[in-house]
Amino acid sequence: MFDERWSDETREVSSALRSLLEGTCDEPAVRAAESSADGRSREVEQHLREFGLHDLPAEPELLAAVSVELGRSLAPVPWVELTAVRILLDVEDAVYALESDPPAGPGSAVVATASGIGLVANQGERERTAAGDFLVRVDRGLAEQRWGEEDAQKLRALTHMLAAARVSGAASKLVEIGVTYAKERQAFGRSIGSYQAVAHKLADAATAAEGLELIVKKTAWLAARDGANGVPQPIFGLMTWSHAVEVGRLVARNVHQCMAGFGATLESPAQLYSRRLRSWALRLGRPGDAHREIARILLTPQRRDAVEGLWHEERGVTVPRWARELDVTV
Repeated sequence: MFDERWSDETREVSSALRSLLEGTCDEPAVRAAESSADGRSREVEQHLREFGLHDLPAEPELLAAVSVELGRSLAPVPWVELTAVRILLDVEDAVYALESDPPAGPGSAVVATASGIGLVANQGERERTAAGDFLVRVDRGLAEQRWGEEDAQKLRALTHMLAAARVSGAASKLVEIGVTYAKERQAFGRSIGSYQAVAHKLADAATAAEGLELIVKKTAWLAARDGANGVPQPIFGLMTWSHAVEVGRLVARNVHQCMAGFGATLESPAQLYSRRLRSWALRLGRPGDAHREIARILLTPQRRDAVEGLWHEERGVTVPRWARELDVTV
């Protein structure tokens, strides 16, 4: 049965990692990384390497929890992009870049080819993103295919889960920033958080952020079930990621509305989070593309029946006539 709590071992690792990041990846460290040549912090990377972050076992729950903590601290490291490639393809220093350009720094990138995925040198023109890092416009035509479509699906699914977990951590922390501001900011003799217009906005943001974390946990739990091999099924990766994009946007919008102009100032930590939530949302394809693929899976009997854990108690539901009549190939 699904337990909405992290396991004791995962909570212990998360707690230790959060303590480490609070001391080494604070707000000044994040701001300093934005001024570096590639938006990364070598000091933070070294601390994480010494912590053993690059040697973690391929346990979905543990990997997801680590991604949450990295998102909370806005750790300026490409751990999410590196991890799925390392675990599934057994390639070091190569980053995921199937739907978008890869982050600068690592030596190679895994990109889509005509019939699978392959490696290409992570070299080319750099472009700074809203997250403060750089993406590289690699020459995909030079990629040498090394893996097939099945590997590509697994890589996408695991990356979707880890990226959604990172968004979950950042969204939760942004809610905390908004709540703290609402408690401290005074208007007409009392804190603005006491006004319903503000309180409801923050409550909606908090509910969405907590719900996203629960979905990430459920996806990790499904990936750890017998026969899953530690990788979410494609439909669950798509569901989790598309929902993460929506939650990130909702949280950023609501918190900024509550903080008004101050949230957009350079002095405010809120803009550090909202900029990254916006930038991360563009790196794994548009949510609409994910929704269409989810629909194709659900409306194609053979693909739908192959999904395990989709329906409550595996009983399934009756697809309505209008859905059965759709052209699911479009």
